[in-house]
Amino acid sequence: WVKVSLSDSSQGYLAKQYLKIGKESAKSQLLEGIDTGSGSSKTNDIVSYAKQFLGNPYVYGGNSLTNGVDCSGFTSQIYKHFGVSLNRSSAAQYAGNGRHVDASDAMPGDLFFYGYSGSVSHVGIYIGNGQIIHANDSSTGICIGNAFNPSGKPLIGIKRVL
Repeated sequence: WVKVSLSDSSQGYLAKQYLKIGKESAKSQLLEGIDTGSGSSKTNDIVSYAKQFLGNPYVYGGNSLTNGVDCSGFTSQIYKHFGVSLNRSSAAQYAGNGRHVDASDAMPGDLFFYGYSGSVSHVGIYIGNGQIIHANDSSTGICIGNAFNPSGKPLIGIKRVL
């Protein structure tokens, strides 16, 4: 893992395989090639649909986008609305749904997975511009955060389910 700092004072960790070490700044290395917002019509619809639940509560084990949902419940319910079935837990989604994508190829709608020592414990939906929407915790609920360090957990991997 490599600690990275961005110009907005945010910090996070990335797996070394996602970095190109050279003369460029950490920010340009980190964001090089990442889609900054334009996706397919379906991915834009997914992002728009997910955003309407901003501010709704986080509830561990919850499956209701309005009354309370946890991170994997959020992603599974968002995709369910579009006819895509995801496993229920973040670890199961990482293990069994979609295909791996490099950070340089990330697009809105991709799932970003976080945790420690290769063990997935959090997931969010990439919305472009280095941000995800996710059910973060009971104090913030469903919110938008930094895709590369939304809750203090390192990025483990990215999956595309569409």
